[in-house]
Amino acid sequence: MPPKHPIPAHKTFPHPTSTTSFWRTELSPLDTYRSTPNLPPTVDIAIIGSGMSGVSIAYHLLKTAAPESQPSILILEARQLCSGATGRNGGHTKLAAWHMQKAFDVPVPGGGRAGIEAAEEVIAFQVAQITALKNVIEEEGIQCDFLQTRSFDVFLDEQLSGERVDMVREKIAAGLKTAGREVQILDGQGTGVLSRDGVQRITGVSCAYGALNVPAAQLWPYKFVSGLLSSFIDKINFQTETQVNSVSDIPDADGYHTLSTATRGEVRAKKVIFATNAYTPALLPDIYEHKIVPVRGTASYVVRKDDGDSRFLDLQHRVNTYNLAYGGGMQDYLVHRPDGGVIFGGGYGVFGTHEELFRGTVDDSKVAMEKEMREYFEKRMTTTWKDWAISGAKVDRIWTGIMGATPDGYPHIGVVPGRRNQFICAGFNGAGMPHIFLSAKGLARMVNDGVEFKETGIPSIFESRLDRLKNW
Repeated sequence: MPPKHPIPAHKTFPHPTSTTSFWRTELSPLDTYRSTPNLPPTVDIAIIGSGMSGVSIAYHLLKTAAPESQPSILILEARQLCSGATGRNGGHTKLAAWHMQKAFDVPVPGGGRAGIEAAEEVIAFQVAQITALKNVIEEEGIQCDFLQTRSFDVFLDEQLSGERVDMVREKIAAGLKTAGREVQILDGQGTGVLSRDGVQRITGVSCAYGALNVPAAQLWPYKFVSGLLSSFIDKINFQTETQVNSVSDIPDADGYHTLSTATRGEVRAKKVIFATNAYTPALLPDIYEHKIVPVRGTASYVVRKDDGDSRFLDLQHRVNTYNLAYGGGMQDYLVHRPDGGVIFGGGYGVFGTHEELFRGTVDDSKVAMEKEMREYFEKRMTTTWKDWAISGAKVDRIWTGIMGATPDGYPHIGVVPGRRNQFICAGFNGAGMPHIFLSAKGLARMVNDGVEFKETGIPSIFESRLDRLKNW
């Protein structure tokens, strides 16, 4: 549902202050880094944003460029390194099974839906993301608590469980080969290999009616981004606390676009990449206002009140990540950390009809309905896991972050419509981790080598498009 009163695009710049997420409690030396005292006068490529998108794009630009033609790259960050959505997310990536239907239903120009081929592209892309992250983390020696694992989509509503299980079986039968290989169905309805009690024992979730088991990985997102940036910081210019206020829509006579900052003057760039997610409409209002809309999310770090008795810990199943679906469109996510705590996010049902608390806002300086959100996360932990019911749960830290939502639920990647040498990688709908790293690789090929979008390996429905999207 779109926001009833979307905020004007010119007010969608990042909020000057923000809550501190769990991921930003151990900061990198690069957090407020500036490569040079002043901005360079000109660069080949300017990237706006230093989250997973911006830093991954820069990494791939350097990797894919020939040694003799390495571009000069400038990354501009309005606040601190990775202080946006990436530094506030759930810290996991997975095959998101609901995309089997979601991608299938995406409208296409001329009418109709994207269909089974598009759904296969998205699901296969999500699985490939896990391997790609593992490879780069090992190659660059990034210490970010990476763990390749499995994830449970657990359904706590009987009707929803039946619908989701039937959908997955239907899409696999229709030709979703990746899902057929990678998804295990635990339906608990007597038609699968497990009873409902068996589903609850395997997932560890009380009151589960059914579940899907899918490939996944968990990591510390801020440490991934800062570690990746560290691997090439000497090859680029990085400037934090430098908010870009405007970008010229056409190049000057020398082929440069002018980027004007709030406090540090101007820089000219041959090519500009918007890795700006929810904040994109502030810089491209005529193109993306109402097409990428800010949405506020809430997450927490939950610890045990009493962990003295370890008899109830079922550690075998605590390496999995989780999505908990309740029916009515409500869904939470959860990651058991190696330290014994849990990253738990979601809780949109707490807001009830107060849509203005989460849609159309860029204010991540405070947690909306904080008392109620704390109570919600603690109650969900103790009613969902038996051992947590015994130990009790306490929210140790709670924070909020701003995601970029789009009408069809998919990001915009590729050439900015109507703009020469301007590119975008934004609008990830709270699902950036399963999509960003390889999207950045494909976009880097477009920027460096001029390849067409269809040659990048990015799912076709991610291409930056306006023709099939209604305003929000």
